Amino acid sequence: MIFFGIKQTNSSFCYDSFLNRKNVKFLELPRHEQKITLKGLFIFALLGINGVFAHNGRFASGSFKENDEIECEIDWELRYKIMKLHTTGHILDYALREVYGKAIDTLGALHGPPKAYTIYKANPPDQVMLNSIENIANEIVQEDKGVNIVYVDAAKLSEVAVNAPNLDRLPASDRYRIVVIDGVNGIPCAGTHVKKTGEVGHIKVLGTEAEQEGFKLYYDAES
Repeated sequence: MIFFGIKQTNSSFCYDSFLNRKNVKFLELPRHEQKITLKGLFIFALLGINGVFAHNGRFASGSFKENDEIECEIDWELRYKIMKLHTTGHILDYALREVYGKAIDTLGALHGPPKAYTIYKANPPDQVMLNSIENIANEIVQEDKGVNIVYVDAAKLSEVAVNAPNLDRLPASDRYRIVVIDGVNGIPCAGTHVKKTGEVGHIKVLGTEAEQEGFKLYYDAES
């Protein structure tokens, strides 16, 4: 598997790393755009990428070396599903906060196929609580709230990262990338997301599974 980023491109489809690594930008393909030619390839070793964003993929044919020109193709159907599931994960973080009365730290997650889940560090919810979590989450979807990417300095992190879990174990950095759902939460995150909560579709809580320090919450975003 190759991990790679794009160095100093003029493309408007790129965004800076939230860790602000010098001279490195990373691809963000516009919706429904399937291919783009990238110049200035920079290859990261699997070890030592130091938390910087990395895209992974496979060769359709041939191989490449640094500074070669390549064509990158994204499976948009899969990518968009992941975007919806990732935003759903943030919405569910908020819903759990409302039900439990506090932000619940997470221990792991898979915001994508084949079966999305988040592991929460708390006692498992009963069915009444699960129903409330699902209802609160779908209220956020129906309100079609904006989902925005905000970059903040460390000094302003607490102002923007509202209702976010896991802040006490966030790595030290001068700058952070925060995914802000209007009026809901702001969570430090390097992932891809939809632009409005209404894009998610109907959120379905599929069930829970006991974990050593909490529980795994399975979910889906149905069109």
